[in-house]
Amino acid sequence: MALNSPFDITGAKWGEVKQTAHYHLAILPWGATEPHNYHLPYCTDMLSSAAIACEVAEKAAQKGAHAMVLPGNPLKSSAEKGARYAQAVVEKYVELVVELAMKDLY
Repeated sequence: MALNSPFDITGAKWGEVKQTAHYHLAILPWGATEPHNYHLPYCTDMLSSAAIACEVAEKAAQKGAHAMVLPGNPLKSSAEKGARYAQAVVEKYVELVVELAMKDLY
């Protein structure tokens, strides 16, 4: 992940997180875990999405929003289950996001 980013909770300490009284945005990166030939790691997609999420959090901070990048969620290999598996995962994430958005989390 992007442990050197101040927005990545995987590298954050409790004291740092506690200083921010209210977060406006939590970003959950996710990506496939699959081979990428001989030159790239299996979690290339996951690592890339975490890096992009940290960039998004930084841009949000520049506009005054407090954002935190959550630990990423790697998906199984696309070769294992194919498009149907990926579709099911996306549908579950959408359900989760809608359910959380409907709750009063403040």
